Amino acid sequence: MSVKLREKKLSKGISFYLDIYHDGKRYYETLFKVLPTDDKKVKKELAQVLRNRRELELLNNTYAVKCTKRPKISIYQYLDEYLSIYDKKDINTMRACIVQFKLFHKDFSLDKINPVIIQDYYNFLEKSKFKGDTPRSYYRRFRKALNNAVKLNLLDSNTLSQVRIKPRFLESNVTLKKNVLTELELEKLFQTECGNDEVKKAFLFSTFTGLGYAEIVDLQPSNIINGRLIVFRKKTGTEVNIKLSNRVLLLIKMNNTFCFDLINPKTKKYYSETGVNKVIQNWVFRAGINKKITYYCARHTFAVRLLRNGANIKIVSDAMGHKSLDNTYKYLNHIDNLKDKATENL
Repeated sequence: MSVKLREKKLSKGISFYLDIYHDGKRYYETLFKVLPTDDKKVKKELAQVLRNRRELELLNNTYAVKCTKRPKISIYQYLDEYLSIYDKKDINTMRACIVQFKLFHKDFSLDKINPVIIQDYYNFLEKSKFKGDTPRSYYRRFRKALNNAVKLNLLDSNTLSQVRIKPRFLESNVTLKKNVLTELELEKLFQTECGNDEVKKAFLFSTFTGLGYAEIVDLQPSNIINGRLIVFRKKTGTEVNIKLSNRVLLLIKMNNTFCFDLINPKTKKYYSETGVNKVIQNWVFRAGINKKITYYCARHTFAVRLLRNGANIKIVSDAMGHKSLDNTYKYLNHIDNLKDKATENL
């Protein structure tokens, strides 16, 4: 018995198919077409996965050999195989969205998915315990996986085109869930002693750059080029490229391997974000600021500072490394709420 993956040249692109020899007979099974605009490497990897699965099925005699135009594959199988070849930086988010889909719905044939199931999955995420943009983030990854199935000719494109999700920025109640610092409060923190000077410098740096703790611990002098910060967000893989002021540059150790020394001398490991947040909260109270502040508040503070200084929503989105404006409108809503509170007290 043999199952070989072969390809056939077409007028536009190629076609992957299986050349099967089993029980003394030879069969052919078409998998899918690959257009010139498609990523041939990714599609060939998926075709190889389908070949391996077909060979295993024949070895286990799970079903008889027959010619099919489109391989039958369950939604679970497809998502697992898609994840196995997924090499983007948001792989953890992609994995999480697949886990949530399996909690939402039992397994079924991929070609049976329909707009109702997709819409219901989004509703399931919205009603879940997740906060902020997490439901939409998971939903976008799920759509991304299904879009790939469309490109592989495993799914009808009309299935996705019929699903429309309301843009989040149109919802009036979408705003910040965490506190932000004012310019006066930031100045107080500059002047107030912190229990850990490196944590202090790193936090203040984030209020001027919007970087999260995950980027800060790995930040190196090589990421600072001619006074510009050039780094990729770990969560989304998007580039952040912004000009730094002289005051911010003074916070960095340019002659070290890393810009901030956030290694615990006792454990030889990075300080945990939980531990860092405790240091920050004590520092904030010492400065006379009655707000619950965590490291992530620095990122929110940065975005609000940009808007207050006249930056438009697109500039803020790019500076934050957002992939969509949907993630950025909560900051604009926050500014609008501050204006409303100010004007109603006049």
